[in-house]
Amino acid sequence: GEDNCSDNSQTREHSRHRSCIMRKFKVSALLEGYRVTEEISGASEHHVIRIMQAKYGDRARNIYAMII
Repeated sequence: GEDNCSDNSQTREHSRHRSCIMRKFKVSALLEGYRVTEEISGASEHHVIRIMQAKYGDRARNIYAMII
């Protein structure tokens, strides 16, 4: 998948500037009126927000990520 950090020839060009270092983020989402916060590892804020959206779908609103 696109979140796979293997170094094959297709992604080498793309990941040259941004090496695939996984960082820990605190990701927060508003879920049916409750704020849910989780620790998720990912390459960037954008990446972990997508993970959170994939997990909760349309129920998750106002998602943000902070590096920890």
